Amino acid sequence: MTDRLAGRMLLGGVLLAAACLLTGLVMWMIAPPAGRALMDGGLIVLMATPVLRVVLSIAEYWRARDWPFVAAAAAVLAILLATVIYSRSA
Repeated sequence: MTDRLAGRMLLGGVLLAAACLLTGLVMWMIAPPAGRALMDGGLIVLMATPVLRVVLSIAEYWRARDWPFVAAAAAVLAILLATVIYSRSA
């Protein structure tokens, strides 16, 4: 994956999350339950963007057969997922 593609993906994720959050905030002022759901969705998109980047990095390193980087990226993904699981249980 090129750096340009990764940058576009990250920017797209952040812009989508910002749009959801802003729209959700406006809707929350009008109809709180609907706005809350959209804001939650925006936060999920914002948190999922770097996770997607790590998953794509694993695939790219796998394709290049760069095993040390596959292992490092997989460890980062495991830490991210463990953090999400832990935060949901607390």
